[in-house]
Amino acid sequence: MAIRAGTLPDSALVSRLLGTSTYRVVASPAYLEAHGTPSRPAELSSHVCLRFGKQGMAVRTAWPFGRGRRAFEVAVNGRLVSDDFVVLRTAAEHGLGIACLPAAIPHEALAEGRLVSLFDSLAPPPTPLHLLYVGGKHLPPRVRAFIDFVQPRMTAALRELQAG
Repeated sequence: MAIRAGTLPDSALVSRLLGTSTYRVVASPAYLEAHGTPSRPAELSSHVCLRFGKQGMAVRTAWPFGRGRRAFEVAVNGRLVSDDFVVLRTAAEHGLGIACLPAAIPHEALAEGRLVSLFDSLAPPPTPLHLLYVGGKHLPPRVRAFIDFVQPRMTAALRELQAG
């Protein structure tokens, strides 16, 4: 079983849509005080950005903004690259740079003021999140139990994040 974000390639796996996730561009108040608060996404190119990347995959060098015909990307750079969003959030909380994270990751830090959200009105379209598993006539009971437990909770949590 796996949870995957984004558009899924064709596969023999069974997919259940859990909901969607938005992304937030965040920084700590200390970072913004020391380096200035960018007033538009284009200014990110002159800031230290904390980037997501996985071994064997290209590191993202641009972050998406806007939707539809108003969609655009902004080149970002920075030396810290991680395949763990919690590491990126923690680095942002400690003033090491600006991060682009799935909304669930910085949610608590934003509510507590450890992070500040930037450019919310220019958020890209939400990304679908899917639960994937191997199908078949007879699912093992533990797989069925996991699906029945996780799906409604994740769907509700994602809706709550979207609403507030």
